[in-house]
Amino acid sequence: MRLLGSTLILLLAAACTAVPSPGQGPATGSPAATASPAGTASPTHAPDATAAPAQPTRPPTGTPPLGTVPVPPTPPGVVGEVPQDLIDLVTAEAAALAGVTVADVRVVRAEQVTWNDGSLGCPQPDVVYTQALVDGYWVVLEAGGESYDFRLGSAGGPLLCPAGQGRPPVDPGLDD
Repeated sequence: MRLLGSTLILLLAAACTAVPSPGQGPATGSPAATASPAGTASPTHAPDATAAPAQPTRPPTGTPPLGTVPVPPTPPGVVGEVPQDLIDLVTAEAAALAGVTVADVRVVRAEQVTWNDGSLGCPQPDVVYTQALVDGYWVVLEAGGESYDFRLGSAGGPLLCPAGQGRPPVDPGLDD
């Protein structure tokens, strides 16, 4: 009877131990039980130095290798969401300011955005602005070695924000 009880315990311990499929490396989870010379169950010990190293795990598909900094994807709407007539308007203005042809103007950014308030992220001193979110566009152009930061709201013409004075629009990923 005692032999039957010991055999049953060993069978149950073996049935509860995960066995890896070929080529998958060791199973994870709780330590496996192995039979000791006396016939009682004992936990396995850490592998000795002569044991083969475990298979390296691979990061999930789409995960950058260790040591690299992931580059965030280009936000949707960087070029393409601004109506062409508005692009043409600010491109002509930048070309005139830079003293170049329209063909020499390069679009750096053109996206539909939501501004924090009526200043369109470019407040001027002593001016009072509506304190409501304003849908609009952000267009940055390069011409003649200069950068031109245009902000457009739902009303009025484009606002050319002086270099270094602009603030970014509302971040759509933040909840206020």
